[in-house]
Parts: sequence; C-alpha cells; structure tokens
Amino acid sequence: MNDIHWIDYLIVFASIASAIGVGVYFAHRQKDTSTYFAAGGKIPAWAVGMSIFATLISSVTFLAYPGAAYAGNWILLVQGLMVPLVLLALIGVIVPLFRKVVKLSTYEYFERRFGLFARMYSSFAFTLGHFSKAGTVFFLVSMALATFLDFNIYAIVIVLGITIIILTLLGGMEAIVWMDVAQGGLLIGGGVICVILLLFLPEGGPSEVLRIAGEYNKIDVGPYDWDFTQLTFIVMALNGIFYALQKYGTDQTIVQRYLAAKNDRDAKKAAYIGVMMSVPIWTMFMFIGTCLFAYYHTSGAPGLPDGLKADEVFPYFISNHTWTYNSRTCRSCHIKPRHRPELSFCHSCTGLLRALQKIKH
Repeated sequence: MNDIHWIDYLIVFASIASAIGVGVYFAHRQKDTSTYFAAGGKIPAWAVGMSIFATLISSVTFLAYPGAAYAGNWILLVQGLMVPLVLLALIGVIVPLFRKVVKLSTYEYFERRFGLFARMYSSFAFTLGHFSKAGTVFFLVSMALATFLDFNIYAIVIVLGITIIILTLLGGMEAIVWMDVAQGGLLIGGGVICVILLLFLPEGGPSEVLRIAGEYNKIDVGPYDWDFTQLTFIVMALNGIFYALQKYGTDQTIVQRYLAAKNDRDAKKAAYIGVMMSVPIWTMFMFIGTCLFAYYHTSGAPGLPDGLKADEVFPYFISNHTWTYNSRTCRSCHIKPRHRPELSFCHSCTGLLRALQKIKH
C-alpha cells in the first residue's frame, strides 16, 4: 500500500465535490432544451475550443499513450497527426452546415437527408460506441486512482459514474464545457511537470534520455511496410483520416460544441483551437512514455515491480517517484524521498534543481 497523505485524499475528494458543485451552480440556468443541450449558443470560442480539446484528450491519452510509447514507439500518434490535415478541408464546410441545419442533434440532419433509418442507425451506433469508450476511460482512471489511493477499483468506477451523471444532469452543456476548461488546464500542467521531472531525473539529464531513446528506436512511427494486416504507418494514417471524418463530421460530442459557440466564426475557431492543442499534447504524452523508458533503463534507476503492465508504469512513477509525504523530509519541499531516504532531496526536487542548473548555465 502506498503512503498516502491526507492532502492527497483531500485533493481527490475536492475534485469530486467541485464537479458536483459546478453542476449545481449551472442548474438554475437550464430553462429550456437549447440551453441544456447547447448552452444557449453563448460560450466564447476559446472555452469551446478548450472543451473540444478536453473531449479528445482523455485518460486514454494520459495513461494509454505513455504505456504504448514505453512498450513500443510512437505509432499511435500517426492517427492524431492526420486530424489537422482533414480538419483544414472539413471545418469550413461542416461547421456552418451543422449550425444552419442542425437544431440540437447531428442525427436530426441525417433523418432529413437520408431518412429515419439513417437517424436510428447512426444514433444507436454513437450511443453504443460511447458506452464502450466510457468503459475504457472509467477503467483507466480508476486503475490510476486505485494505484494511488489503494481503493477498490469498482468502487471508484461507481463514484466517478455517479459524479458525472450529477454534473451532466444538473448543469447541462454549460457545466460540461467549463469543467472541460478546468480539467484541460490541469492535464496540460501535470503533463508539463512530468516531462520536466523525467528529463532531469536521470544523471545524464535530457541528453541521456534522448541517447537511450535513440538507441532503442523509441521516437519512431514505423513500421513503414505496406502491410494492411499489421499495425503499420499506412494503417494508422488511413485510420486517422476516417477517425477525423467521423469525429469532426458526425460525432455528437463535437457537433454539440459547435452549436454552443456564439456564431459560425467562433465555432470554426474553436474547432481549430481544439485540434491544434490536441496534437502537441498527444505528442507530449508519447514523449512521457519514452522518457519513462529511458528513466527506468538508466544505470542506478529504481526497478519496476514484477508483472507491472506498460500502461501502469506512468501511475507507478507518479505515486512512487514524485512528491510523497512522510516523516523525514526533503530540504527543499519538506517531503520525504520514498525510495532513497538517505537523500537530502526528493526525486521531484532533484529533477527541478537539475533543470534550474541547466537553465542557469
């Protein structure tokens, strides 16, 4: 069991309470269907863009991408790299179209254009797909929290599910957008901090990390074979094209955010903001996986527990090699170094001190 300080528990419970609080705060504004499903079309472009970004970035990005990069290379990133290419050709047409002809649901337009069967089939496929995606997202989040808090993973799934239902049911689209803004900011900040730590924790610093990454061919998007039966560059590129068409052209979670913007120009701007933020963050979390591989393959690095899966390495690093409260404390942040209690500084401050020394020189 991890030595978890009460502040860690407080942060988790405060996050849950704040999500419920946001739902309660926006509940009184839900006067009609348009306000509930599209926030009355009054959300600023930057907030809608941040919400689109947070919709595309989930626990799959936070945990699965570093896990994939740790175990292999960056081939999963190819799908994301295709999105801006499709977006440039798609958004100028699709956003004004949906804002003009769609009232609240993408599938209303499908019915008018192709008939009732098209609406029923597409809406059912969307619902089924998001049920399966939600299962993956819930599991990955719960797995990370179970690692940190030593809670039952099923209990975490239930608590998070109830929290999200309350947020959505009470606060509608407006509450979801503003929670996305907060969560997107936290995700970016957390990722940046982890990159800094992972770059400067190894004795050789960033140069050693890059040397190991190059030696093991970790920063690569191959194989480049023309083989459609394996996970190759061409397969992921084609997958990315169809993913972008589906996500930005038919997915209700994105189209609904187009409708929440004030006008067509803001909706298009929000779409560009969302995808242009997503690609660097996808890349950053792939890089985190590479840095994790380099960190645990440097001489003198702490070992990983036997049987630890690739997508569990990042949660393990966060819970064991960053800030940890206990009796003896770091001279800088007053937090105990977990694995090396004889050290004067914890892993986190060691990395930050090296970073500052590099900048100074």
